[in-house]
Amino acid sequence: MRNSYLLLIIFTILLACNSKKKNPVLDEAYEIHKSVIEVQKEVILQWKTLKELGKPDLEATIIQNKANYESWKHDLLEVPGYPHIHIEGDDHDHHHHDQVNLPDEKILEVQSELKKRIEEIYSINKQLIDSL
Repeated sequence: MRNSYLLLIIFTILLACNSKKKNPVLDEAYEIHKSVIEVQKEVILQWKTLKELGKPDLEATIIQNKANYESWKHDLLEVPGYPHIHIEGDDHDHHHHDQVNLPDEKILEVQSELKKRIEEIYSINKQLIDSL
C-alpha cells in the first residue's frame, strides 16, 4: 500500500511537470524580449555618456532620441507567462503590459518591432557618441 501511495505521488508530480506545454512562438518572443532588454541596458549607459559629454550642438538630436526612447519604453510589453526582467539603472516609470488578449503571433510581432525600435535608438546614440 505504501509503495502504491509513493508511486501515485511520483506519477502526479511527473504529470504536473509535463502538463506545461512548450510554446515555440512565445519562447521566441521571450528570447527577443530578453535581447531587447540587453540593448536597453546599453542605451541607458549611452544616456549617461551623452550627459557627461554634453555637447550643446547635438542637444536637439539627443532630446528627440530621448523622446523616442520614452515612447518606446511606454510601449514595452511583457511576454505572458514568462518572467519579468527588470534592469538596474532604469527609472521605475516604465510599463510592462501583459498582452493576454493578443494571439501568440502578434506578441512575437510586437517583440520584433520593439527590438527594431530600441536598436534604432541605440544606433543614433552610438553615432552621437562616436562623433564626439
